[in-house]
Amino acid sequence: MPLREVPHKRERRPHIYVSVLPALENILYGDNLSAIIAKHTNVVKDLLAWFPYGVLHFTLPFITSTGLWWFGPPGILAVFARAFGYMNIAGVLTQLLFPCSPPWYEYTYGMNTPAKYSMPGHPGGLARIDALFSSHTYTTTFSGSPMVFGAFPSLHSGCAIIQALFISYVIPKSRIFCIAYVMWIWWACMYLTHHYMVDLVGGGIYAVMSFWFSWKWLPTVRYELSNRRDYIKDNLLPRTVDDTERTPMYARIVSPSSRDASIDMDSQVIGDKNAELSISLELYDSNDELDLGKGIHHYQHPNIVAASVSIDDSDDIEAR
Repeated sequence: MPLREVPHKRERRPHIYVSVLPALENILYGDNLSAIIAKHTNVVKDLLAWFPYGVLHFTLPFITSTGLWWFGPPGILAVFARAFGYMNIAGVLTQLLFPCSPPWYEYTYGMNTPAKYSMPGHPGGLARIDALFSSHTYTTTFSGSPMVFGAFPSLHSGCAIIQALFISYVIPKSRIFCIAYVMWIWWACMYLTHHYMVDLVGGGIYAVMSFWFSWKWLPTVRYELSNRRDYIKDNLLPRTVDDTERTPMYARIVSPSSRDASIDMDSQVIGDKNAELSISLELYDSNDELDLGKGIHHYQHPNIVAASVSIDDSDDIEAR
């Protein structure tokens, strides 16, 4: 009995695009910038490219987190962590759904060779670093990588830009250094033949979008304060209306009455301090809603001045 031929199992994963990125590169920039930058190599440029790509990319997120925690307002580290994480998740999902070959594929296999998921990864220009240090680290790492065709978007670019945006937000004087670092890592990605220019721009768009979506949760930076110790010390001190920018605040009596009252922070809230205080008060703004309990309350918020509220037993709130 003759053996029946088993039909070839159809690949269910997305098609791998080989020519899309270089075609976009030529359309948008008039030439293959990665090929131009990587054309002439030497040991000095190899090291200058390896340091941001292979070292700083993996260490700077921890340094940035520490710096934001120390120099930034309380709460900014959590916002950065979420923005950084969501950006990377979105980038990896895009790489899985829209796999594209990096520049090294063009040099290794040519543009006319269809890409397959069974193909091993390649270290690109990092192979020269292996040779320089008599190592096989990058060759082994990239040849065994499960994400061979994750050129777009460049998360090296995305991570650099989102860190630059948060650092610049906290320390505006650092912008020139942040821009220089982004340009440095962009050059390194193309020099090492791991990304096209369009990949780098794509990663930057993901970073900017993630930062933009996080904007409403960013705490206000008070530039007169130097570090976290100053923020903590400042929050322990009584504050007056003149301490910061005047912002509307609202008060709502939640028991026993449901009457609403608005307090303009251009005024000072006063009342009978000797009265028996037996009602609860909520102070809230557009971002928070807090039940502060009973009595004379002192409310502080990074975006709002402190308020001293006193309510008498007739539910009267007096402002002037």
